Amino acid sequence: MKKYIIIILAALLINSCEDDTNITSISSDSSNYSDYSVDSTKKIKLNVGIEIETGDLILYWTTFDDVTMYELEGSFNQYFIGSFNVYCGQSNNYYLGHPLPWPIYYYRVRALFINTVSLWSNSVRIPTS
Repeated sequence: MKKYIIIILAALLINSCEDDTNITSISSDSSNYSDYSVDSTKKIKLNVGIEIETGDLILYWTTFDDVTMYELEGSFNQYFIGSFNVYCGQSNNYYLGHPLPWPIYYYRVRALFINTVSLWSNSVRIPTS
């Protein structure tokens, strides 16, 4: 029973990029971005920070001037099989707070431009215990 509750909670966290109505340059059916070419010159570095007062976790990454949005992806495994969108927007950071009680989370981010996407960033591993 406990595993099902965690999976349902994780599914509620999904914030799909294709559902973001504030982003007009990405079509609503672009979940795999097959119309986009990959710009391998755009390299993103993903980092983890800790808020000193609360001990909460913050993910932050490299920024680009011409970015349309950033896509932060989460997973319960290092291969990102069954991954889920955590954040889509123009900010270069995401406040994690205290992650759900899953043993380990993995995160990566990429930048989306008008007609291209960057490669995925390095992945970060965040143990919760």
